[in-house]
Amino acid sequence: MLGENHSLVNEFPEYQDIIAELTESDEVFAKETKHYNALDAEIRKLELNGAPDMY
Repeated sequence: MLGENHSLVNEFPEYQDIIAELTESDEVFAKETKHYNALDAEIRKLELNGAPDMY
């Protein structure tokens, strides 16, 4: 479905506490999570702003 949020917390809500802990304590994890979430947001934006028809 177009426009779905696929951030780590949304994809893995059962690991929300662990994700938060790692984001605070692990600089590499925090950097990669930030990059992943930025890419997800950009993809969502592209999908919602005129994604090509899939038909």
